[in-house]
Amino acid sequence: MNKLKEQIINFDWSLKSIMKASIAFVIVVVALSIAVGAFNFLTKGDNFTKQVFQMDGFAGGMEKMVSSFMVEPAFDQAGADAEEYERRNYNARYETRKFEQTCTAVSDLKPLEHVVFSSSNKSEDWCSYNFQAEVEYEEEIIAALKDLNPRDFSINTSTLERSIEYNDSELEMLQRRLTSTNETLRQAESSFNSLIAQATREGDTSTLSEVINNKISTVDRLNQQLLNTQDRIDRLTKNRGDQIEQIEYAHFNVSVQRVVFIDTDIWNDGVQELFTKFNATVLALSVGLITFALGGIQMIVLGAIALVGITIFAKVMWVVVRRIWRY
Repeated sequence: MNKLKEQIINFDWSLKSIMKASIAFVIVVVALSIAVGAFNFLTKGDNFTKQVFQMDGFAGGMEKMVSSFMVEPAFDQAGADAEEYERRNYNARYETRKFEQTCTAVSDLKPLEHVVFSSSNKSEDWCSYNFQAEVEYEEEIIAALKDLNPRDFSINTSTLERSIEYNDSELEMLQRRLTSTNETLRQAESSFNSLIAQATREGDTSTLSEVINNKISTVDRLNQQLLNTQDRIDRLTKNRGDQIEQIEYAHFNVSVQRVVFIDTDIWNDGVQELFTKFNATVLALSVGLITFALGGIQMIVLGAIALVGITIFAKVMWVVVRRIWRY
């Protein structure tokens, strides 16, 4: 206690000494704030980088999840004769360095009489062909495509049995309706003609006018019914022809992709990933440094305010303590 009293008595309580002590205090506070800010920056930067990588993982997960929902549509239930109404789609995909030879080999199928091409496209590194072949030559086309060593070769089958049976039933019903309507029209015209002849012989102009109007209305209605029925028959007939064509031909979808020794797509993806990580790092550093600088400025301002306050407080306390000590 006496030692502390001696230190207080011997301390230089001048304004200069008080200012030095205050500056030392501010320096200590600023140093502590810089250390705390640097620690927070390192931890936040690490979390930011983790979030960037987590976003990449989330995008990949979303892509997989979306792919899992993409299922193939279900076909109608098949009957005992389903195979007779089967439609077959073949998909062949090639990835090869023999790009030109493979595309040429597929396009050379076009002149064959039993093959019908619906579309063909070709660019510098990719070609695709859609065509159909008569079922009698189906195995021949399959063998030719497999000889070209496809990366993937698959078949999708579906039956048109129910659809064709329904189509045939509708056509049969419409044909009966067409025949019935024609017979009704013939009978109506015959009956109206008889009534018109009778009214003309009797000179009954009122009845004649009424019969003629009824005939026109009835004939127009029946003719419109005939037109609608025939239109429906024509559309169903065309649809049935398309369905029969689908089961009489095997359908092929072929795509060819050029493969080179150096895959530029992989390089592009790698460069893009590098720039993504670089941008994330620059963003983390720039934002962290700005945050650190703002924190340092804030501490300097607070330190200056504290310095002034401490100086004034110390001066007042010095006066008070000195008076108390002397007392």
